[in-house]
Amino acid sequence: LDYLNSGKDMLVELGIADVDYAVGGGVAFGEMVVIAARPSHGKSAVALQCLDTSTRNGMNCLLISEEMSSLAIGKRAIQFASDTPEEHWKTSLSEVTRDLSSHFEKRAKCFVAEGCRTSDRISEVVDYAVTNHGVRVVAVDYAQLIQSKGSNRYEQITNTSVALRQLANAHDIVVIVLAQ
Repeated sequence: LDYLNSGKDMLVELGIADVDYAVGGGVAFGEMVVIAARPSHGKSAVALQCLDTSTRNGMNCLLISEEMSSLAIGKRAIQFASDTPEEHWKTSLSEVTRDLSSHFEKRAKCFVAEGCRTSDRISEVVDYAVTNHGVRVVAVDYAQLIQSKGSNRYEQITNTSVALRQLANAHDIVVIVLAQ
């Protein structure tokens, strides 16, 4: 109650109204959220929506992508920010550029790290991003592609989960983990 009385935001909206409502208004700093679904069912799109909402709310973010390249993520960002169909980007470059400027001008930054491969490397990247860029929300796409110590796949995934949860606690950040 003292925290609420201080006027500080306790929750991070995910940007999906029904989900935010279902979890009591958003996710608290220090929490890890797992978004799981079968392949090609929109997990990355949900994570990008969460990051978009967080940057709109002034929080620097980090996307750790083992699934998509920076180029593919950039393409999705353009599709998100502009109504111009992709097949018209080349002929409508000034319009797309204007859309992007308008979309991103009043937002915090979202950094992208790709090819981290291991939970140890992800920890290093998150530590750096939090310390040097003030990152408050991290999305990891996706858990099964991250290598961790363990003699079998179950132990490796468990150790990845533990490492990501520890990052959320240590830095008091929101960590969104995608899983298949």
